[in-house]
Amino acid sequence: MGKRKVVVLLHKTSQNQDHTKMTLHKLHLYKMQLTLIEAFGGKGYIVATPDELKYALTESYAAQKPAVINVITQICS
Repeated sequence: MGKRKVVVLLHKTSQNQDHTKMTLHKLHLYKMQLTLIEAFGGKGYIVATPDELKYALTESYAAQKPAVINVITQICS
């Protein structure tokens, strides 16, 4: 059996920017990444909370196929 590949991408937002109000352009780019990984037989996730990240990691390891996890974070000052 080959090695499983999981890529975690961190995307920072400013402290005042709510991750739910991301620009449509950024959201479109993240969704394109997910579409690309799924086209190659993998699974993609966009997460913004620790619980969502835990779920995505658990699911991606259990699926035994490549995965990309986009993590939206906030910059703390």
